[in-house]
Amino acid sequence: SPFPHLQTLVLDGNSISDWSIVRRAVAMFPNLQALHLNGNCLGENLEGLKELAEDQTPRRLHTLFLNENKLASWKAVAALSEYVLLELKVQRNPVTEGLSPVASPQLLRQVLIALMPTLLRLNSSEIPVKERTASERYLVGIALQQGNQVINALSEGCNVQRHVQRLMD
Repeated sequence: SPFPHLQTLVLDGNSISDWSIVRRAVAMFPNLQALHLNGNCLGENLEGLKELAEDQTPRRLHTLFLNENKLASWKAVAALSEYVLLELKVQRNPVTEGLSPVASPQLLRQVLIALMPTLLRLNSSEIPVKERTASERYLVGIALQQGNQVINALSEGCNVQRHVQRLMD
């Protein structure tokens, strides 16, 4: 490893579209804690995102910056939510901006908080216990609605019922 003590890696604006960059960065820099991938093309293709979340290799990476990428669907949000993090930044992505957003920034925040129990900060903002509780209740509520479009779309990228069961226990 050329930089064994590297803790932060900034790869902003490099037209990166392959999610395997996260796994490669973690493997190359064993002490990596924060990975900046702002202004790239992540999300156009979801290939590798599910495998990334399923990788149980011990790692120190706990912060991921994905502002201004191509995350445009609930499926992408769901797949990303399976990756265990303490901090995530996902502002200015097509899922909440542009000509046909699928969610408001507030709805995206609620869903990510409910799906990511380890998350402490989202888009540079602390997640207070009260907000987490409200977000989790909201997710359970919409999951109990028959045919809810958000839940159906999220189910394409993660096991929503497992999350609901975790929240109801």
